[in-house]
Amino acid sequence: MKPFNIDMMNAGKKVVDVHNERWDVALFDIFGEKSWYARKCDGQSGPQRLDEITGCLSNGGVLFIAGEKYAGWVNIYPSQGSMAITGKVIHSSVDKAKETAGDNCITQVRVEWED
Repeated sequence: MKPFNIDMMNAGKKVVDVHNERWDVALFDIFGEKSWYARKCDGQSGPQRLDEITGCLSNGGVLFIAGEKYAGWVNIYPSQGSMAITGKVIHSSVDKAKETAGDNCITQVRVEWED
């Protein structure tokens, strides 16, 4: 997760809480005063006032920008010691990893990470 950022949210990034639950955020103009409010997407909670700078909610919670998830494949090679080592490239598919694997490649392993 990344710190809350209104520009990233406006660019379409998902807004989540510390439990990775989605939230909707909207700007309301109430009697000439513009305020940001957030509501959990489960529909079970009422709106909370949102500080658009810090991501803090009026109930004490904090919102974040969800990280993007990525996945790829790496080749695994034997080493001189007891542990195997990985190749230096993350491939987009197992087939592409196999294409670049050397003769001593043990296998290909899927890796996942979040930005």
